[in-house]
Amino acid sequence: MIQITCVVDNSVRPVSTLWGEHGLAFLIEMEGQRVLFDTGASGAVLMHNLRELDIPPASIAALALSHAHFDHTGGLEAFLRERPGLPVYAHPDLLRGRFSRRGQEAKSVGLRLTEDALRRAADLRLSDAPQEIVPGVWTTGEIRDRPEPEGRAPHHWIRDGEGWAPDPYRDDLALVVDSPAGLVLVCGCCHAGLLNTLLHVRRTFGRDPVMILGGSHLISADEAHLQRIVRLLRPLGPPALYLNHCTGIAAYVALAHALGEPVHPCPAGTRIRLGEESAAEVIAVCRSDRRSDPKTDVGEGELRVDWGLVGDAHAGPPQPGRWQVSLLAWESVERLNREKGLNARPGSFAENLTTRGLDTAALAVGDRLVIGDQVVLEVEQIGKPPTLAHTYQFRGHSLLPTEGIFCQVVAGGMVRRGDPIRKQGDSGG
Repeated sequence: MIQITCVVDNSVRPVSTLWGEHGLAFLIEMEGQRVLFDTGASGAVLMHNLRELDIPPASIAALALSHAHFDHTGGLEAFLRERPGLPVYAHPDLLRGRFSRRGQEAKSVGLRLTEDALRRAADLRLSDAPQEIVPGVWTTGEIRDRPEPEGRAPHHWIRDGEGWAPDPYRDDLALVVDSPAGLVLVCGCCHAGLLNTLLHVRRTFGRDPVMILGGSHLISADEAHLQRIVRLLRPLGPPALYLNHCTGIAAYVALAHALGEPVHPCPAGTRIRLGEESAAEVIAVCRSDRRSDPKTDVGEGELRVDWGLVGDAHAGPPQPGRWQVSLLAWESVERLNREKGLNARPGSFAENLTTRGLDTAALAVGDRLVIGDQVVLEVEQIGKPPTLAHTYQFRGHSLLPTEGIFCQVVAGGMVRRGDPIRKQGDSGG
């Protein structure tokens, strides 16, 4: 199984013990090997979050750096104290000084370690060509061709002889993970430009990614740029987008509005599993204050034994005709959207958990579903009998009475968007 975890981001998952800061770090786990991508802005946040996520530094096989800016390299010194001699992959221009200039004031925003100190602490592996870090995980190498807009900031500068020049961001790179589902692109800041990075991946690796994670530096993108991104992403699937850090709220909302379900936030603590074991997953956790209302995707929630989804109107003690948790396959929603010209989203039909890849038609009463590592649901009803009222419709249509799966909570715990879901007794059960 392949797993990608957001270790550091500007934001964290609700009710999390992780810390947030303006920075980024991901952990890629591939066939038993772990690669850390970037180190956030500080050793304090990076090391705290690694401890909370139960990721010992000694378990990490290699580190890759997307570029030199401190919000991606600030935790480097602290991490290398715990993991000296670690192979570190980056572009040779990583070692160039980077500055933020506002008026006459210039402030260093690059590496805090000198080149000598970094070479003493790590096995530094610099190349402008793609490098395979562990089997199936590559750096993109330098993204040279940039016909599309870059992720540029006007205050980013480098020294040019005795003067100054705009930062060319030559060191900007991303990671490419070759998963059974297809290529996954993990970005740091995309200073080279998101579309330029995608073009480079296609030319270098021969395929388009099925998933894009990380910072996209669209925080200053105008409407025309965002519309072009949407036009070019749609023919690619569009790929699943797990965006964070420097993407910007306005850009995230614009992409989510235009592309819909494939767009997800990616705060610290997000875990994405890829491979056969993750073919079925939870894509939304939804609740409402009233039973007659549609539900809103809140990303995660607690499923409690003999109660249901905490905070949801349908939760409560067991009683006849009242099931604690409802499931609906996203495939059913997509089919109805196509047939009826609807734009239903997760929660539109008042389900608690929206699933993808789960063969709900093959489920029977008494089957148990395992979600994540600890939650277990038992199927008590499939659909609703005609005599039982259904209080909510979306634009005159309902799906839960015919295709909903109604369950009791057998073993409780947190359930989150992206959690794998499987029938107990299948592989791993």
